[in-house]
Amino acid sequence: MGIVIRKFQDPDFNAIVGLEQSEKRNRYGAAVFVRQSAALYPQTFLVADHDGTAIGYAIGAQVQEDTTSAWVLRLSVGQLYQGEGTGTALISRLIAELAARQVQNIFLSVAPANIAAKKIYGQIGFVKVAHKSGYFCEGEDRDIMRYLVDR
Repeated sequence: MGIVIRKFQDPDFNAIVGLEQSEKRNRYGAAVFVRQSAALYPQTFLVADHDGTAIGYAIGAQVQEDTTSAWVLRLSVGQLYQGEGTGTALISRLIAELAARQVQNIFLSVAPANIAAKKIYGQIGFVKVAHKSGYFCEGEDRDIMRYLVDR
């Protein structure tokens, strides 16, 4: 059986928290983020399912003051499944879900040194629009990328 991209379901909680926690976050913070994201973004919290196990996820959110814009909040794939197209499948489906909600501009932030992620985003059509030094805090620079949804 292949990988299926679907919306988050509550039984995915522990697997997604584990993936979120592996991104250098503590378990409590990861659990809060996952639980609240499921409540706030149920239509754009997507999971990559491999034989009933959540192996990756993507979360997007529309901007409240400008619903034609959205941000990719997370894209994560378990290490064993990286390099197999799962991240591309997740982000592509997320773009489709956001486009269905009339989003025209999709933004994301990525560490400048994260070449693998930037390559995936570039292949999909994201382009770098800015570099922000200390975007999250000192030493946490980010490149801002934008995807223009075709109409």
